[in-house]
Amino acid sequence: MSNKIVNEIRRLPIESTPKMLLWVISDIADDDGNTSWYAPRSRLMEETGYSRTTIASCLSYLKECGILNITGGNGRLNQYLVTPQNFNPSIKYEPKKQSKPVSEVDQSAKQTSQLGGPHQSATLTTLVNLATKPVSEVDTIHHSIIYPSVNPSLGDSENAPKAKTEPKVKRVTKKQAGINRLVELGCEEKYAHDWMVARKGAELTDSVIENLTEQAHKANITLAMAVQWSAKKGYQGFKADWYLKDQQPQQVRNANYQSSHQQTISEQAKWDKFLNQNQIWDVTPKKPLLIEGVGHA
Repeated sequence: MSNKIVNEIRRLPIESTPKMLLWVISDIADDDGNTSWYAPRSRLMEETGYSRTTIASCLSYLKECGILNITGGNGRLNQYLVTPQNFNPSIKYEPKKQSKPVSEVDQSAKQTSQLGGPHQSATLTTLVNLATKPVSEVDTIHHSIIYPSVNPSLGDSENAPKAKTEPKVKRVTKKQAGINRLVELGCEEKYAHDWMVARKGAELTDSVIENLTEQAHKANITLAMAVQWSAKKGYQGFKADWYLKDQQPQQVRNANYQSSHQQTISEQAKWDKFLNQNQIWDVTPKKPLLIEGVGHA
């Protein structure tokens, strides 16, 4: 671990997701910022809890903003050189989002055109042929232009279904936003939910994530493990000292208790002996004191 490199990246204003990966790489690097061959992709995934896709996205961002130089193999055998002095703050981290397959987009476009577009027959009119009837009959019969229905299967066009209104977008609470962010960082959803409940839905800011990451490193565990342990304990936060104290073997605690208990019993026995040694009473009968040789003058 290089304290020099870790201290240089500590206050860089970048998002928590790539910063967690940068922290792990800096922890592996020497004082020159070089990881050599000691940072394979599998190790980065294990220590951060990120997926392969998230690792690739973060590495791409760190390289683009100048903090990281990547050389070497095909991903598994890369070497990393941490260069905090080259950081370009104008480049922002944008996580990759999955897009819809092309087939789904084409299908939805077809359905929209079929339902929303005007029917060709709606623009046509049907005229009544009156040539075969006498003029007198023609004058007594009222004829109107017939407009075919846009939806023939439903009958009259007046009964056509109304366009559906789009559902309102549900507001995301601070609690749910925190759960989503913890899941993105590799935590299990149930532990992320329980921890946010223990925190009473407080906002999960970048400083909270940074402090949690730092404490997890001190305890030599991942951020996901720190959240899981805190959720099980019902704690609102996480401290490395709490975790390490909780991990002490139970046998050591029992041995200390037994030693203290035995010492207390021994001291009590000494006091009992001291207090009782002067409490022996002589109950044998005594002869009365007689005064002899007393006469009158």
